[in-house]
Amino acid sequence: MPVLRALLDFEANGLALPRGGARPDGVQAISRLRPSPGSMNGCRVAVASRNDVYISSGSTVTRMTLPSCEAQGEGAYEACPTPTWLSDVHTAPMPPGLHHTSEIQNITYCSETDRLASIDSKGCAILSPVLNGGPSVPLAPSAPSLEQGWCGVALNRADRNSSATAQFFEKKVAVYDADKIVREWTTVNNPTQIIFANIPNATSPLVCTTEFNQLVVYDIRAQECCAARVTPSAGWLYALNSGDGLVGVGGAQRTLTVHDPRTWRAVNSWQHCLKQDMVSIHFSKSNKKLCFVGGVDSEIVCGDWACKGANSLEALRVDSRWLGIGADASSDMLVGLTAAGSLYVLSDATCLFTRAAGAEAPPSKTRGDGHGGGGGDDDTKMDTAFPPKKQKSK
Repeated sequence: MPVLRALLDFEANGLALPRGGARPDGVQAISRLRPSPGSMNGCRVAVASRNDVYISSGSTVTRMTLPSCEAQGEGAYEACPTPTWLSDVHTAPMPPGLHHTSEIQNITYCSETDRLASIDSKGCAILSPVLNGGPSVPLAPSAPSLEQGWCGVALNRADRNSSATAQFFEKKVAVYDADKIVREWTTVNNPTQIIFANIPNATSPLVCTTEFNQLVVYDIRAQECCAARVTPSAGWLYALNSGDGLVGVGGAQRTLTVHDPRTWRAVNSWQHCLKQDMVSIHFSKSNKKLCFVGGVDSEIVCGDWACKGANSLEALRVDSRWLGIGADASSDMLVGLTAAGSLYVLSDATCLFTRAAGAEAPPSKTRGDGHGGGGGDDDTKMDTAFPPKKQKSK
C-alpha cells in the first residue's frame, strides 16, 4: 500500500516545520507539540498538486513541498500498514497578506482558478492566488460573529471571482463577487458544510449546504434562492462533496447517500461504512463508482457506493484523529493531517479498494474490533456468532 508519512512540529505561531533527526520507525513517534484542534467537521488540508500541499494550524497557513517518490509500506496488521518515512519535506509560510486573527477552520484550493481560500472561526475569509501571485482578497462577513465556531468556505470553479461562506452559529450563508456580498440568507438550521456543486451543463451555479439532517441547494441567480431541500438522514450531516455530476452526503449515521442533481433524489446509499461519524467524502477520479470516506476518529475507507460498499473490507487507520483530508483534483491522491502532527500521503487511494476486493472474506467467528475495515455492526457476523433459537415444538 503506497502510504507516506511526515511527522511535523507545530510551533506556537502555527508554522509547521519538519522534525529533524527523524527515526526510521517514525510511525511510532509522537509529536511533542500538537496542532490546534479545530472543529470536528473542519478541514485544514488543501492539495494543489501531487507535490504541493497546504496545511493550517492556529491562524497560519503553510505550504509544503513533497518529494516525488512512491513507497510500499507493509505493517504487522493489514488494517494499519506501516507508512514509509518521508523526510525530505520543504515548508514555506504563506504571504503576509494571509493573516487571520482566530483559528482557521477550513481551507480549500481551486486549481481551475488558482485560488487558495481560508476561513477562521469568526467567519473572516481570505482568497490568495498561489502560482501567479498577486494581492490577497479579504472576505468580511456582513456582521461580526457573536460566537466563534465552525465556518466553511467554497470556491466556484467556473468563476474566478465567485465564492461562498457559511457560519455555524450565525446560521448564515453568503455569496461573494470578489470582495462584495451579492447574496446572503439566513438558514433554518445550523450549516455544517458548504460547496459549489460540480454539475456539468448547469445553467446557474448552485451552492449546496448541509444543515442539521438536510441537504439544501441554493440557486444564487434565482429569485427564490432555495432550489431543493432533501432529508437523507435522521442525524447530523458533517460531510458533503460533489464529483462526476453527483452529490454525496454523510454524517452521524455513518451512511453515505449519493444524490442525482437532476432530480435531487437518492441514487444509492452505503450504510454503516465507518465506525464513527463521517466527516469527509471524496469521489474517485479514475473510477466514478468508488468513493473515499473518512471518519471523525482515524479511519478512511474506500468502497463502491453503487454496490453499497461491496468488497470494502479494508480500511486505513492512523495514529490519531483526522484534522482534515484533502484530495488532488486530477488524481486519486489523498493527503491527511492528524492531531498528532502527522501528515499521511496516499499516492493512490484506490489501493484500499483493490486490496479489499482481492482479499478473502474474513472468518465468520471474529471479534468485532474493527480490523475488518467496514466499521459498524455486521449482520453476517452476528448471525454466525449468535445463531437463532430453536422453536419449541408444540
